[in-house]
Amino acid sequence: MVSRRAVILPTVMFVLLILGLFAAMFSFRINADLAATRAVAARMQTRLAAEAGLERVKILLQGFQMDTDSWYHNPDELNRILVWAHDVDPSILGTDEDLDEGTMAYRFSVVADDPTDDEKYIRFGVTDESAKLNLNEATRDQLLILVRAAIDEDEEIDPIEIVGAILDWRDPDSKPQTEEAIRKASITKSLRTLTRYETAPLIRLRNCCWLRESRPNSCMGRTLIATVFSHRMKTTATTRFLRTTGTTC
Repeated sequence: MVSRRAVILPTVMFVLLILGLFAAMFSFRINADLAATRAVAARMQTRLAAEAGLERVKILLQGFQMDTDSWYHNPDELNRILVWAHDVDPSILGTDEDLDEGTMAYRFSVVADDPTDDEKYIRFGVTDESAKLNLNEATRDQLLILVRAAIDEDEEIDPIEIVGAILDWRDPDSKPQTEEAIRKASITKSLRTLTRYETAPLIRLRNCCWLRESRPNSCMGRTLIATVFSHRMKTTATTRFLRTTGTTC
């Protein structure tokens, strides 16, 4: 009788241990599934909030397309706009109303680069890509006007040399456009590397920083007035957005 008790007690403890492990595994699985479901729901709500921002911009472009102040930089309409919040007055949706700390809410902001601002570097609005100058199609005179505006009054940079470099890059031959380019190309191999000819359209605006005579702070970095559409089409988020709004790019 004593020996039977010694066998039954360990058996019962082993069974209870197995049941505890199964219960812990089940609890972990339930919590993991719950966390995954919440993550998917949060991602969907965030995406819908971003799409609400696109719809807001579409409305502004449809009603105030000629009024650039309404869509180029408009923090009142495009910054921290409330899309949804838990247990709030529906009348404040679509505004930038502040809520109590800890309130669950979804907002959107439409952010773009602001090359004229040296402190914040951003603005709340969109960019009209169709109004920019396509460097792959621009004439010499158009490029000269653009380069002169980009370098401002920097006397150390010759705008004609930069224009020649852009034309050298995109034309099908390897013949330099200017006498200075010919002289540099014949000095050393390292200088020939600086005088670079791709003999193909510019793929991205950053390619202008590789051109001879260009500098990082003046190498056509004004994305506000220049753009590139090459044979290897690579649209940005801005151009994709403008296409969805019906704006010609």
